[in-house]
This record gives sequence, C-alpha cells and structure tokens, in this order.
Amino acid sequence: MVTLFQLINHVGNDFKDGDFSVEDKPRSGQPKKFENQELEALLEEDQNQTQEELAESLGVTQQVVSIREPWE
Repeated sequence: MVTLFQLINHVGNDFKDGDFSVEDKPRSGQPKKFENQELEALLEEDQNQTQEELAESLGVTQQVVSIREPWE
C-alpha cells in the first residue's frame, strides 16, 4: 500500500523533472492488452475452450479473459 507521503514524493519528482502530465505512462510491468476481436476469433475456432486456455493463447491472465469474455 502506498502512503500519501510516498505518492506526493513520487509525483513531486516527476514535476521536478519537468513532467506535468497526469496521464498514466506505459511501463514494463503493465498487463498485455488485446482486442475483443482476438478473443472472439479464438471462441469461433472452439467455443469449448476454458478461460485458462484462452488466457494462455492471448498471453494474459484468466481474470482479464473473464472480464472481457462476450457472454451471450
């Protein structure tokens, strides 16, 4: 958990370096993103795939697939 002091210190360092943006920056640890079309294409191939199998094919976690899966 980040304390308020740590957050202020981190943001202050960005401002000191001239970065006044409040947008999130890409980082190496950021989860991979995928398009719904990729998921839909995999489901069209085989609707019996588990969320774990879909996640492995897409290179994401099962939780990401669970949130994005187009339930009908």
